[in-house]
Amino acid sequence: MRKRKKTPYQSYNRFMALAFVIALLLTGAALVVENHIFFEHPHPPPELKGFKYYPNETFVPEFTFEGKRGEEISLESFRGGYILVNFWATWCAPCVEEMPSLDRLAGQMLHMGKNFRVVAISQDSEKTRAVRPFFRKQGIENLDLYFDPEIKGSQLFSLRGLPTSILIGPQGNMIGRLAGSAEWDHGTVVQFLAHLVGTGSSPE
Repeated sequence: MRKRKKTPYQSYNRFMALAFVIALLLTGAALVVENHIFFEHPHPPPELKGFKYYPNETFVPEFTFEGKRGEEISLESFRGGYILVNFWATWCAPCVEEMPSLDRLAGQMLHMGKNFRVVAISQDSEKTRAVRPFFRKQGIENLDLYFDPEIKGSQLFSLRGLPTSILIGPQGNMIGRLAGSAEWDHGTVVQFLAHLVGTGSSPE
C-alpha cells in the first residue's frame, strides 16, 4: 500500500500548528520570568516614577566622603543596614524641594524600627557654611551632614544630574536608583521602602 503524499497545504498546516505550540511555550516562559522578577522586585509606586532596579550582583564602588568635622567616612561603614544615598546641593532647586521629605522619611523609618538610614551627601563646595544654615532653616532633624565637595560620587556612580538617590542593601548591593526628585514621605513610597527593608528584598 503506497503512502499518500502530503500536499503543500497539509505541510503548511503542520508548520503553523508547530509554530503555535512554540509561541505558547515561549509566552509561558516569559510569564514565569516576569512573575519571578516581580516577586524579587516589588513594582515601585507612581510617586517613584523612574526608579530603576540594578542588575543582580551590582555592588557599590569604594567611595569616601566627608563628615561634618571634615573626617573621612567610607560608604562601607554603613554596611549591615539599608541606606538611601542622596546626592544633592543647596544650589539645586529640586534637591532643596525634596530635602524636607527625605528628612521626614528618615524619621518615619526610624519610628517604625526599620534598619534604614538616609545618607544625604552634599556636593556644595562651601560644605558646612552652605548646608548647616539650610538645614536649620528647613528644620532638618533626622539627617547628618555629609559632603562630597570634589564631586567624586558623580563619576563613581555615573550621575547625570542632581538629585540622584541610590538604594543600597545590607551587603553593599545596589538595589535601585532614582534620578530626579520625589515626595519621599508619601504613604505609598514609605510602604514600598518599608516592604523592601522588612522582607530583605534585593537582588540575590
